[in-house]
Amino acid sequence: MSKSNHADIETVAVELARLVREEQLVELTFENDKHRLRMRSRRTALVPETAPPAAVEELVPAVNEELGGTPVTSSVVGVFHQGDRVTAEPLVRVGARIHQGQVLCYIESMGLNHEVRAPIDGTVLEILASQGEPVEYGQALMLVDSH
Repeated sequence: MSKSNHADIETVAVELARLVREEQLVELTFENDKHRLRMRSRRTALVPETAPPAAVEELVPAVNEELGGTPVTSSVVGVFHQGDRVTAEPLVRVGARIHQGQVLCYIESMGLNHEVRAPIDGTVLEILASQGEPVEYGQALMLVDSH
């Protein structure tokens, strides 16, 4: 490889690294007829949070009043999973004692699994979402009781 060609590759690599950093990309691949360069950021992809739709805000209190307990809601739009992909066993079942901060389920969104954690210590009263079901931002997934 000539010095000129090597310098050109270094210049491209530096520019692509700057682009990855400034645009907060997770991965970037550059390819031409002679070279292929793949860069990965050490950061994990972040899913931006958006304001919940007004209709969802109105539904959550209605569910809480009708069935009792505290709703556990989704923080993202995605697909509901009761357990991890490896075991497929539900993390919790109705009647299970839970602790604040405990992972109860996952919401898969844009290829990432987002943990849904218990807001309080208590007992799972009801699981409102079904395995593999699409869920909305703010949708009640479970009801838990603090007693």
